[in-house]
Amino acid sequence: MSKALVWLRRDLRLWDNHALSLATNNHDEVDIVFVFDKNILDKLPKDDHRVEFLFQVMDSMKGQISILYGDPVEKIVDFAKKKKSDIVYANRDYESYAKDRDAKVKDLLFEESINFKSVKDQVLFEKDQVLNGKGEFYKVFTPYKNRYLEVLNQNKDELKTHKVDKTKINNSKINEAMELKDIGFKESDIEVPSIDPIKKVKSFLKNSIDEYNDKRDFPNLEATSGLSLYIRFGLVSIRSLFIKAMDDKSKGRSIWISELIWRDFYSMLLQADDRIEDKPFNDKYDDFKWDKDKKLLKWWKEGKTGFPFVDAGMRQLNTTGFMHNRVRMVVASHLTKTLLLDYREGEKYLAQKLFDFDLASNNGGWQWASSTGCDAAPYFRVFNPYRQSERFDKEGEYIKKYVPELKNVPKKYIHDPSKMSDDEQKEYGVIIGKDYPAPIVDYSQNRKEIIQRFKDHG
Repeated sequence: MSKALVWLRRDLRLWDNHALSLATNNHDEVDIVFVFDKNILDKLPKDDHRVEFLFQVMDSMKGQISILYGDPVEKIVDFAKKKKSDIVYANRDYESYAKDRDAKVKDLLFEESINFKSVKDQVLFEKDQVLNGKGEFYKVFTPYKNRYLEVLNQNKDELKTHKVDKTKINNSKINEAMELKDIGFKESDIEVPSIDPIKKVKSFLKNSIDEYNDKRDFPNLEATSGLSLYIRFGLVSIRSLFIKAMDDKSKGRSIWISELIWRDFYSMLLQADDRIEDKPFNDKYDDFKWDKDKKLLKWWKEGKTGFPFVDAGMRQLNTTGFMHNRVRMVVASHLTKTLLLDYREGEKYLAQKLFDFDLASNNGGWQWASSTGCDAAPYFRVFNPYRQSERFDKEGEYIKKYVPELKNVPKKYIHDPSKMSDDEQKEYGVIIGKDYPAPIVDYSQNRKEIIQRFKDHG
């Protein structure tokens, strides 16, 4: 009798799961395990909202999987031995920590005469599958996307569903983390979303996707898919999303598919060069001159910069664990090109706060905004926070939702309240410098400064 162990990581579903499909279709018995990784958890605040979300996911899977806590290298090897597994299956992860971890597990399993097999699941294409005419990976998104779609059209099997035979899965009562306190955590003040993405998928496809092109940039509207969290943890299959999006043709669907491809693009860059986890992709910016100002960084984190659109985004992040994608670009540009601070400070903060934090996408987005990465925004592109606000939050609805001290400020001043006279400040109940900060830097002056720095750097 052949036995397999499936190790879930960022693929938390029992359907269309490549590793689980291989295990259940090629072996007589299959055990499934998830490990709360102590090496990762020890670096997180004890009220981390993502850990609470994972607990809810695990709770929904109780009885079907074993839930362990500790160092996964030790836990997986010991568990495979205990279950007398012939092989351990896992879906590939591409971050440097994950690759090192998996290599250690593979070596230790080999010593126990247990095989280890990892397969592709969280992306549609890996780094060697979409290459240019010279056989090199792409460094610019648009030609990558075009080639990606050509390869997909030639390889429709990439979209096939990986069927899981659930009759092969053993029940399990093993749970080393019954409650948050068992692993040293507590409930977060941030509301944890539903763990069921199916309603969101159906609603987006029915009500929003065809207008995605026109409405996705407006943070006061519910016009994005809201699926990034579920994609991040693998509660939905990326293949299923491509299939559904390609069912029909519209500008909105085409743009949303591009967004899914951006995700693979950033993953591909990480697979190709994991030094970008710590350094700019464009190595000429390794020694770029960023300012170091702890006060400015603190005010940016707290949403107290005096730039309402930026502050709304940061407060949305701090109170909900989410931030609208358009706003992410604006706050990133603001930190790097208006406050002149190192993009890695912002990257690190969003990594701590975002429910949907994905290292490759977060890193790629920050390097894009700071003009230090692959296919980056030109260094002279600096997002004007006032114009972005006027364009994408014309009535100030988004601002007033997350910056309530400005709730009585009229549309005329909502994008820059510092322009109000003393009498107007009293009339609208917000004193600049007391109830809401004046802009902490001069945008126009700092815009000129950052452009000059890039010019001087060469």
